[in-house]
Amino acid sequence: MFDKDGITKHDLWGLYYTLAKYIYPMLLRFRNSNRHSYPGIFSDDHPHGKGGGIEAWEKILDEMIFSFEFIVYHELVETKKGKEFWLKYYNETPWDNFEKNKNFSYHYYMKTKRESLSHWMSSGKKLSEEECKERNCELRHTEEYYRNWELEKLAEKRAQKGLMLFAKYFRNLWD
Repeated sequence: MFDKDGITKHDLWGLYYTLAKYIYPMLLRFRNSNRHSYPGIFSDDHPHGKGGGIEAWEKILDEMIFSFEFIVYHELVETKKGKEFWLKYYNETPWDNFEKNKNFSYHYYMKTKRESLSHWMSSGKKLSEEECKERNCELRHTEEYYRNWELEKLAEKRAQKGLMLFAKYFRNLWD
């Protein structure tokens, strides 16, 4: 249901995603437009300048673009766009069935149910026989899955860096 401003509860529930879906294509268009200038801080003769000219500015824009593209597509690995995102930047997806991506989830039945807790417990670490005895549980199911947590952390770190650049240079997004 839309409110008087045309905003839905869904838009607000994931506001960061809603905004990213809008900002990402705008940054792409800005990056690919025939801009007439760049922020003075990238001029070689600026007193506090970083230098590098238009090339340095466009590298900053590319990092901003990556950040918003990451927000929009990183979890959509089962979609064409999601796979394209990961392959474009990393030549693989975090969910590829590579041996290095293999993980296990161990599911235990808790013989003694604690108040308001489930009889089930899951862990990414297999408990020893001694730990199971101590917790009064038994392994019931092991699930194998593929996920490259390191690749995801690497992308997340880069996205965060790009978001910081977006904040830093927000007022420089002009032509």
